[in-house]
Amino acid sequence: MSVIVTKSSRYVDKNSVMGGITTINSINNSSTTIINQTGGGGVTPVSYILEWDTTNSYYKPYADKAAAGDEFSAGKLYLGIESINKPTGTQYTLNYDGYFRSTKLYAAEAEVQFVSTIQGLQFDAIAANPGTDFTLWSNNADDGKLYYGLDPVITGLMDHVLEFLVDSSGNRYAPYSVKTAGCFYYGAEPTSANSLKYDGFFYATKLYIGATEVISFPGFGTNHTTAAYGDHTHSYLTDAPSDGSTYGRKDGAWAAVTGGTTPIDDILDWSTNKYTPFAAHPGTTTLQFYLGTTNPTGTTRLNLNGVLYTNGLSISGISPSGLVSTVQVKYTGVNSSESAILGYTTDYGYGVKAQTIGLGSALSVTSTGTLSSSSTNNLININRGQAGSVDITGDVINIIDYLTNSGVKGGKVLSATIEATERISFNPRVVDGASAVAYMFDTHNALSTAGAKLTSWKDQGAEKAFISHDGSLETYHSVQGGLTSGNTYGQLSDVRLIINRGGSTYTSLYPNISDDAGATAYIFDTYVSLTTSTSKLTSFRNNTVERFRVTPKNTELPCGISTTFATVGGIVKHFYTDASTSGTGETDLYSYTVPANVLATNGDMLEAYFDVNLSNTTGALKIYFAGSLLSTSNYASTTGIIYIRANIIRVSSTVARCVIVFNGGSEYIEITSKDWAATNILKITGTASSSTFIAKMGHIGYKPAGIN
Repeated sequence: MSVIVTKSSRYVDKNSVMGGITTINSINNSSTTIINQTGGGGVTPVSYILEWDTTNSYYKPYADKAAAGDEFSAGKLYLGIESINKPTGTQYTLNYDGYFRSTKLYAAEAEVQFVSTIQGLQFDAIAANPGTDFTLWSNNADDGKLYYGLDPVITGLMDHVLEFLVDSSGNRYAPYSVKTAGCFYYGAEPTSANSLKYDGFFYATKLYIGATEVISFPGFGTNHTTAAYGDHTHSYLTDAPSDGSTYGRKDGAWAAVTGGTTPIDDILDWSTNKYTPFAAHPGTTTLQFYLGTTNPTGTTRLNLNGVLYTNGLSISGISPSGLVSTVQVKYTGVNSSESAILGYTTDYGYGVKAQTIGLGSALSVTSTGTLSSSSTNNLININRGQAGSVDITGDVINIIDYLTNSGVKGGKVLSATIEATERISFNPRVVDGASAVAYMFDTHNALSTAGAKLTSWKDQGAEKAFISHDGSLETYHSVQGGLTSGNTYGQLSDVRLIINRGGSTYTSLYPNISDDAGATAYIFDTYVSLTTSTSKLTSFRNNTVERFRVTPKNTELPCGISTTFATVGGIVKHFYTDASTSGTGETDLYSYTVPANVLATNGDMLEAYFDVNLSNTTGALKIYFAGSLLSTSNYASTTGIIYIRANIIRVSSTVARCVIVFNGGSEYIEITSKDWAATNILKITGTASSSTFIAKMGHIGYKPAGIN
């Protein structure tokens, strides 16, 4: 950027105010002001690219980037440590926040030449470091290598497996000229000077000689030593001489094998210069393997003229043509203690294990043929007779049916068929249906004789229960069913029947119960509350004709021998103790609190009867129900015993009608705004003026609403 400065003819020293300078502006007409003119013909310098030192009156770089304005420091020169290494002291580091362009750039007295700002940076090689420990330069004493301070930039990689050469052929890596440990080199060892050697162990995924892959090195193993092969390990062998002799390796060379013996026949045949089974049975008791085509009918069969003992035998594959099994054992026994196959284990494992993978049966046991004498032998005999002082907790028979297929999982765990009819079936996988049977036990012969049993359960020889031939279940104690975790069950014994649910007894028939205050011989209860008017708790019938029933509300009996039922009522409260008036005030003689919901249905009735002995007629008797006075008449109209009867019938949930009958007449009243779902008091009171009224007896009865 160029500037235009207008000068005056006056000069002052650095401590004087500058005068005569009118403006300093950039030629591109920017509005940046570097020096402001002041009054009186002088100007005051301001800071911009450089900072104006007012103490010394000169421009200098800003002290650091913060002084230059931090993020607003663009286009300014400042001192300070940035991200590169530099000599100690910030006075040596001049920074410019922006792009710096110049015609030429010098480092010390040497011009720094740039080939291209894109292609790279080029250094002229010189004899010594022109700067400090932080100077990058090219050392002509070391083939122009790049140095940083006193050390080359790249170290430790110049000469390693190959040697770095700088000669007429150019800078390149090449094998060493002499043998060097861990490196490639040229030399006359072992033969040709033009061969490439490597002093060390050489590892490769594959190795080829010409176009042929080297597969293995017979007789040499993996650790080749210089003692066996000289100073170098060679990974190949030449073929033995082709002269008809047998050779072997000896002392690092091929050697002819001499001596030995001629093989002879023994358990196998050597007639073809190799051991093979004999062609036919030897005809003697000599122990030999031989071939044969008789019994069974397989065309390929290996036989042993003797007994074969082995620690293990594994046979796999498909049965040869003509054979029914991969392994066949045929044996003519002499006595019942002998076995065609005997398998045993002395410690662990299985004496005999049958297993199939995929289709087929793991084990098939069959007894066939025509017997010439009676047989008592078992088809399968399982006998566990271990001894010792140790614990024996394994099962005699353990059946595991664990299927992981994605299709249908079916089949029975056990099925026993006698003469074409299945008699025993254990089928826990049975599919639900009307004919599904999980476990079935049947007899081949029909049982009909008294005392014959289908099953019998015993406890160490003592019979506890059985099912007789006619299907009767009989027990010597009790039968209990439906037992759940919530203590719900039914129990039947010779003295009691109990039905229990959730720990509560709902039905109990206990005729042999002991007498005590809480004894109840017969209990009939429901687990669910019955509220429907036509539901019944009990029903007693005579040849299907109902003669007695208990509903959730009433006990009902038929009218005569008809099918019309009537509810059964009764007395709910008796009074038989004298109750006298006290003084001349009104006194409760007899009082009863009627329970809630007694008048639960329209038509339900209460009947009250009271007998009172009057000694004079100057007092008064009154009846109250549910807080209402039922009459206004004075029943004390005569002396002696009088009676009062009150009939109360429910009309609605809040209304009842009342009729009072007494010695001298009757009276009717209707009471309203009552709550029959709450308790209500029914009472008779007396007020005597000169002598005492004495209530002698009475009762309150209940009659449920009629059915019809």
